[in-house]
Amino acid sequence: MRRSNTLLIVISVLFLIAIICYIGLNLIQSGTDPLRTAPAVSCTVEDSCEAVGYAVRTESVLTAEGYVASDLADGEHVSYGQSVATRYGSEEALALADEIRSLRLQISQIENSIMGRGDAMTSVISLSRAVEDRDLQRLDQLAMDVRANIFSRNTSGNPEAELAALTEQLRTLQDQTSDADDVRVFSSGTFSSAVDGYERIAPSDLEGLQPSDLEDLFSGPEIPQGAFGKLISGTTWYFASRMNSADAQRLSPGGTALVKFNKTFSADLTMDVVSVSEAANGMRLVVFSSDRDLEKASGLRRLTADIVFAQESGLLVPKEAVHDDDGTYIYILAGYQAMRTDIEVISDYDEEYCLIRPAENGTLAANASVIVSARGLFDGKVVQ
Repeated sequence: MRRSNTLLIVISVLFLIAIICYIGLNLIQSGTDPLRTAPAVSCTVEDSCEAVGYAVRTESVLTAEGYVASDLADGEHVSYGQSVATRYGSEEALALADEIRSLRLQISQIENSIMGRGDAMTSVISLSRAVEDRDLQRLDQLAMDVRANIFSRNTSGNPEAELAALTEQLRTLQDQTSDADDVRVFSSGTFSSAVDGYERIAPSDLEGLQPSDLEDLFSGPEIPQGAFGKLISGTTWYFASRMNSADAQRLSPGGTALVKFNKTFSADLTMDVVSVSEAANGMRLVVFSSDRDLEKASGLRRLTADIVFAQESGLLVPKEAVHDDDGTYIYILAGYQAMRTDIEVISDYDEEYCLIRPAENGTLAANASVIVSARGLFDGKVVQ
């Protein structure tokens, strides 16, 4: 019996020593060559350059004497003979009109509340999104909605009774309205309340222009007296910009280019390249045109854009993870195993990363765990 106990103790000790050795070897191995992974990040790399210039449209300034107020939103389309503003004979009449407008907003907000539409949070979110997108067409109206929803009424009490009281108040104010008449336009177009004094500059003024002439053209603004807005004719607008000569030379008149105005307002447009001037002091004047998003750009003049020549989409991985000894491939972590995935390197992103995509007939998902380093890697190796 004693021999059996001694043998059992010896076996147990040997087993314990084996476990300790195994754990120790793994600790040493992980310390000298640990498993490191990184996610494959979806990425689009652009070959682009920056262009700074001016928006040019066929514009006419709207003027009126006296006190003028307009309810039109920037970017709103105007028809022939339509009223674009109201002219008041006195400052008191204008103040009365503002009070009437505020009451109408409050009434509209209460009506929407009674019918279950809209609330303060919704109006704030809508305004936030419009500001982020630089959506000038809806910005004024959304700002007034926020004022009506949050500041213009107390939501406690009986909304039906409050609506009736405000409606009666509006009727009383409307009875006091006098000394006002409509300001109408006799051409159609797009309305903008922004008048900067450069409305006199027409698209035809860009013909034959040299790079050094652009800033001179947009100097000395002239704003007519009584200006309250402008009317933009047609749907085509132009972007005249100075560009580095080498970059501009990559564009061809009659062709198109992807122009991103995200630094000025939210829009990615495929614009026509109208003209590219001769080089002067390392610069060229490039004129683009588009018939899209006039509403967003209607109140803007000086613009900054990225001109995109090419785009490549793929997955961003560390260069250290790419192997090229037998084809080009990486290892990804699939459960506890290393799995080889053949790839194609699209381009270098920087000194540490490169842009890749799966080889033909291969698959590689974004956010896959790419093995950057591990000891003795091979397809199917258990690494965890």
